[in-house]
Amino acid sequence: MLLDPGELQQFQNRSSQMVALDFMVSIASDTFIPTYDGNMTKVVEGHRRYRGFKKLILLDRKRLVELLDLHQNGTLSWNEFAVAVRSAHEKRTANST
Repeated sequence: MLLDPGELQQFQNRSSQMVALDFMVSIASDTFIPTYDGNMTKVVEGHRRYRGFKKLILLDRKRLVELLDLHQNGTLSWNEFAVAVRSAHEKRTANST
């Protein structure tokens, strides 16, 4: 956990400050996995590349939902699910060029 609840409290109900905090964490993290391809994602990806390449994993959302459904209905165990997610995304990392 990066902030304890007391530290995070000062940002509650301040959406622009929460976005700024999210941005700072996203550019500083070792790996960035965006869940939505909006403007924030594009800014973070660009900044991370500008400052020196850091790992970026591009989610295959359709495949992830399929795998989640299989896990939730009992077709895949947690271990099988984890292996399938890793396999589905092993070639979906951004290149440094």
